[in-house]
Amino acid sequence: MKTSDDACDLGKNQKEFKKINIGQYKANIKLLDNSEDKNFYVFIGADFAKRVTQSYNIRAPVLTMQLARSPTWQMGEVEIAEALLSSVPQLSEARQIIMVGSSGGGFAAFRIAAALARLAAPKPVRMLAFSPPSKIWPPEPRRMQNSIYRRMTSRAEKNEKTKFYLETHGDLVPLLLDLPRTAANVDFRSIIVVGRNHSLDWKQASRLQHIPNVTILPISTDYHLVEYFMLLRMEGQEGTLQGFSDQWKIFGAGRKKNRYVPDDQMKELYKAAKMFRDKYPTLLDLITALDPGILEEPATLPS
Repeated sequence: MKTSDDACDLGKNQKEFKKINIGQYKANIKLLDNSEDKNFYVFIGADFAKRVTQSYNIRAPVLTMQLARSPTWQMGEVEIAEALLSSVPQLSEARQIIMVGSSGGGFAAFRIAAALARLAAPKPVRMLAFSPPSKIWPPEPRRMQNSIYRRMTSRAEKNEKTKFYLETHGDLVPLLLDLPRTAANVDFRSIIVVGRNHSLDWKQASRLQHIPNVTILPISTDYHLVEYFMLLRMEGQEGTLQGFSDQWKIFGAGRKKNRYVPDDQMKELYKAAKMFRDKYPTLLDLITALDPGILEEPATLPS
């Protein structure tokens, strides 16, 4: 089965994705008949969704949204949540809704998931984020090296409405603290996987460590895109050291931080990733490890 840039392959015997509109955004949805997994997964970032679903062989309904790579990706979460619920009735039938996002998509996914938790209460909503920023406004100086943050700042300087939105919605802390008070029966919990040795990511994640509905899983690495090695396939030939190394080279193509790794470090990286996958063999295993606070690291990864 061929996959486009904004779709993902979940297996040979499953139906093709179909394109739908979620408000102003394009999305891809795949519904499964008689699926044993009664959860519904919503991914922010189609390429990211492809990596996760292929790695974990998810056999459940999946929707992927490719939000624009511009300052608009963090706006309008209530409208997006309302459009999701009205456009995808299967969300209301699911056992729980699981939102997944990475980096800036993780921030957007947090805001959308919180809105879904309020609107769909008492439906359980679970959030899994890899290295998300917890505060995007005002941007830290180091963030200004990123073109997205430069465009966001430029737009805010030119548009008072945009600036007001960023000032009132650019921090996850008040959102998550207020969430239990917004609806008596809201059921929302989240887990963040983050590199402890990536100073900016760890600083951003640690701002959320005392919030009751947040769990932080630290990984001893300085990589930002921690899912690149946490989500490599670990079955069959791909689960061998050589298979792991080959996957790393493919996933790391074009990513300067996914640099060449010497053989001795690759062995340690492989060992650590295998320990991670042994502890969390499925996404549900990871998502249900939702004790508030900071979890013990499952393994130590080389920087």
